[in-house]
Amino acid sequence: MPYRDNLYQKENIIGYTGDPNNNPTVYFKQENKNKNGTVESVTFGHITQDHGLYFNIGREEAGVAETYEIKNDGKLNEQGQKTAQEYANGVMFHPSRNAFTDVSKNDKMKEHLSDSIEKFAEIKQRYISKYARDQVKEIIKNPNKKEQLRALIKLDNQVKQIAVDLKDFHSKRGLDKDKLKRKHEQVDVLENQARRLVGSNYYAIKKEQEILQRQKEEQLQKQQELLAKNQHKTKKKSLATFSEPLNTPSSLGDKLRLEQAKSHSSKQKNTNVSQEQGTKKQTFKPKR
Repeated sequence: MPYRDNLYQKENIIGYTGDPNNNPTVYFKQENKNKNGTVESVTFGHITQDHGLYFNIGREEAGVAETYEIKNDGKLNEQGQKTAQEYANGVMFHPSRNAFTDVSKNDKMKEHLSDSIEKFAEIKQRYISKYARDQVKEIIKNPNKKEQLRALIKLDNQVKQIAVDLKDFHSKRGLDKDKLKRKHEQVDVLENQARRLVGSNYYAIKKEQEILQRQKEEQLQKQQELLAKNQHKTKKKSLATFSEPLNTPSSLGDKLRLEQAKSHSSKQKNTNVSQEQGTKKQTFKPKR
C-alpha cells in the first residue's frame, strides 16, 4: 500500500525544486480543517526522485504542524540562486539543494509533476522502521507462505544493510563525537524496531506452517489407519466365504472312501481273473 496517499495526491502539489523535466523534488501540502472550515493544522511532505543516497529517494515522512511554509532564503547554489528552506511552526527543519518554484495555481504543471506519485509510492528507506512496516504489510498479502518467509528474510537483510549505510553516511559528515554517537544510536533504535517487526511476523508464519504441517500429517495417519482397518475387514470377510480347504475332515473322508472303492474294485478284478484261470485249468486237463 502506498505511503500516505491522503497527502501525496495531485491536488496537494504546491511546487518543486530542481529541473521540472529531470526528476525534480515535488512538494505537497494539505490543510486539515475542522467542522467550521477553520484550518487547524497542515500536513506536508515531498517526493525525492533523484539523490546520491539511495535511502533518501522516495516519499518523505509526512509532517504535521500548525503552520508550514517553504521559502527561497537559503544558501546560494551553483547557479547563483538562493536555495529553498522548509519551516514548520516558524522553525527551519529542511534545507533544499535548489530553489523552489510555486505551481499551486498551475494545473498543467501539477499534472506533469504528478508522475512522481505513482513512480515513488514508498516511504524513504532512511525511515527504516516505517519502511519495514509498509513492506511487511505488502508481504503478508501474498497467500504463498513459503514466498512470505523468503521475502521476510530478504527484508531483514535489507534492513541491516540500510542501517550500515546510514551509519557510514553519518560518519562521513564530520559530526562531533557526541552528535555522531547520537545519530548511530538513533539508527540502532530504528533497525531494532524494524527487525523485531520482521522477526515476529517471520516466526508467526513459521509456527502457522508447522501447525498446518502437523495437521496434515495427523490427517494422513488417520486415513492410513482407516484404510488398513478396512482392508483387514475385507480380508476377513473373504476368508469366511472362501471354499473349504482340501485337508478338512470331510474332504479326507471323501478321499478315503474313493481309495477304498478303488481297492475293492481291484480286489474284485483279481477274483474274477482267478476264477477264469481255474475254469481254464479244468477245461484243459491233459489226457493220460
